[in-house]
Amino acid sequence: MLHEYPDARERDVGSRGVRAVKTLASRSFFHTFDLLLAAANPSLTLSSWSQDGVACARERHSFAVEVVTMTRPGREGWTLMVLKEFW
Repeated sequence: MLHEYPDARERDVGSRGVRAVKTLASRSFFHTFDLLLAAANPSLTLSSWSQDGVACARERHSFAVEVVTMTRPGREGWTLMVLKEFW
């Protein structure tokens, strides 16, 4: 389920009337996301790769923070940035 940020109602509406800022912060999302990463980049050995036309990059900013960015170029393109903090 997608949850919209309450303060994003008018500020982040895209050209087609779709809200551009969403949160996917749930355990099921992160579990599915980890499965997707493992299928495309086993053992997370690559820092950047491409899968089905989507450019992916993984960055470790400290021992506890990881950022994965996925970008689909083109007119109907999109970018997904997932920030994970480990405790």
